[in-house]
Amino acid sequence: MNDLEKYMMDASKNKRVFPTSILPQDMVFSDLMNQYNALLLERDRQLLSLTDESPVIKNIDNQILETRLGILSNIRSTKNSYIITRDKLRSQLQNAEGKISGVPQIEKNYLKLARNRDIKQELYIFLMQKAEETAISKTSNISVAKIIDPPKANNNPISPKKNIVYFIGLLMGLLIPAAVIIIVDLLKTTISSKEDITKLTNVPIVGEIGHNVETDNMVVANQSRSAISEQFRALRTNLSFYLKNDNEKIILLTSSMSGEGKSFTAINLGNILALAGKKVLLMELDLRKPGLSAKLGVKNQIGFSNYTIDSTVKVENIIKPLTVNKNLYIISSGPLPPNPAETLLSEHTPGLIEKLKQQFDYIIMDAPPIGIITDAQLLAPYANLTLYVVRQKITNKQQLSIVDELYKDEKIKNLAIVVNDINTKLYGYGYGYGNYGQQIKQSWVLKIKNIFK
Repeated sequence: MNDLEKYMMDASKNKRVFPTSILPQDMVFSDLMNQYNALLLERDRQLLSLTDESPVIKNIDNQILETRLGILSNIRSTKNSYIITRDKLRSQLQNAEGKISGVPQIEKNYLKLARNRDIKQELYIFLMQKAEETAISKTSNISVAKIIDPPKANNNPISPKKNIVYFIGLLMGLLIPAAVIIIVDLLKTTISSKEDITKLTNVPIVGEIGHNVETDNMVVANQSRSAISEQFRALRTNLSFYLKNDNEKIILLTSSMSGEGKSFTAINLGNILALAGKKVLLMELDLRKPGLSAKLGVKNQIGFSNYTIDSTVKVENIIKPLTVNKNLYIISSGPLPPNPAETLLSEHTPGLIEKLKQQFDYIIMDAPPIGIITDAQLLAPYANLTLYVVRQKITNKQQLSIVDELYKDEKIKNLAIVVNDINTKLYGYGYGYGNYGQQIKQSWVLKIKNIFK
């Protein structure tokens, strides 16, 4: 209460707002403080347009002064009641201490000794009882049996036969792991290693992208020195073996189903090509479930579908630059049409592709999954290279028959596989500098680990 009184005395100088939560149980005090704080806030508000000499400000100051005096009166009254209560409690405490000191000291010592005696007596009786019980139990355990003729036995045990046990153990040790390996291999329905891909299809693997532990889709732009960025650089190098002529510019990305990383691969492949000084265009041609523009933060109000429907829309109206790289551009899908396949077959599409080939060094088409719908096959004639994205632990082994059939029947030219989201421990590769000499030594160890996993 003294601190509150001092606080209010200081408040007369600087007019600070008082924290009303200090005495929430005193409703009168809380009301006064609310009035006081309201007047202070009103005074500050009026000072925005008035001066200290204004009659309105002086009137508010008088009200603040009267309210502060009322608060000080309330604080002092409360403090006096607390002092009276404190003095009364001190008097009661002295009374109780006087009564306690009146108890005879000899009586207290006697009661203490009596308690100790009772405790020790009970403990002594308990220990004597346990001692008698132990003596009785020892006496009752004496055996009355006698050995008349000691037993005779051979040195070698009759059963079990060691050789048979060893043979059965060796046989089970070979059969059980073999059965487990076969069962695990039969139960694995998704792609888990490079051998799974090479066994099921003859399509070449052009690139392998590691697992991205971050939620960032633009790994190349934000983490240019990471292992994934180096893998995209390796993919860029491998593309030069497929796109040999200057006129070969269009790369089509597709997969078996949604969620295998087509958009992620398209964004970072486009970025790595743009870093090499190439002018790159990303085309969001998934007209059923577009996601490329959303991942890049680009508005999808106008795009490819607008160009094919509205003849007034020009090519430059649908090309949008990206801030991630000055050489990177995008054509979004635009509003979703009711007939996506027919929109891709529009008579305006070939002309658009030719115009874009004159403006850009590379054009990356993000197409729908080819394992579900045929939109990607409609775009394949425009592509000079088709990258089929396969994701470890997601892509089903049976789905590789799709890409193998397209490759054998030559329905899509220049078809190659990009393996995405690989776990290097399970996949059988190690990345980084300085471990190339150890890969040959560790290859057999990794194969054995993969078999048991």
